[in-house]
Amino acid sequence: MTKVRGIIATTDDLVELISKDDNESDDESHVAEVHRDLLCCFAPYYRALLNENFKEAAHDTVILEMDQACCSMFVQWLYTGFISWSLCQLYIFADQTMNLILRRTIMTQLFDSKFDPSINDPNTSALLNSLPSNSSLTRYVFDRFVHHTCNMGSHSRTREYNDALHDDIPVEFAHKLKMRLTPHREVPQECPCCHSPCNYHEHDDSVEWESSECGPEQT
Repeated sequence: MTKVRGIIATTDDLVELISKDDNESDDESHVAEVHRDLLCCFAPYYRALLNENFKEAAHDTVILEMDQACCSMFVQWLYTGFISWSLCQLYIFADQTMNLILRRTIMTQLFDSKFDPSINDPNTSALLNSLPSNSSLTRYVFDRFVHHTCNMGSHSRTREYNDALHDDIPVEFAHKLKMRLTPHREVPQECPCCHSPCNYHEHDDSVEWESSECGPEQT
């Protein structure tokens, strides 16, 4: 993110991104302005497109073959490096509407992207306060933090936990976290958040698992 901040601070040369999807009208296109150097920094394709004799370079516009939702997430990723929080918001909706299939789909995508929230991030606090303590995404956040912080040593674990106290983390989650991060507490070596997304798919039993998309007949 240091590179991103440097680009934003040193240039105001912008290009216009326009989403163009076959299923959307021109009125539904998403338009956003982004820093030219930022776009070119992450994609050699755009570096060539905007610095050669192409019409995009002359008009400072780039057409993106995607719908407006994807375009919005792409711009968010350019400036923040993150896209997973949008999926988290959708997961909250899926939880509220009891949509198990959508929850499983989102958990698979978060697992595949190695979603790694920080316990210091207010987004994490907001997420945990919006979900029941036994939800799959809550368990994933807990597992991710515990298993990937434990490798940093007890001093770092204690420091990270103390930082968490300054956020609006649910009391139950914070207490459970404190107990697990106690230096003498033994943590299983196998990390559930790196092993399989099925750990977060809410399968009732092995029979249900075998008949689901995760089962052996589907792989």
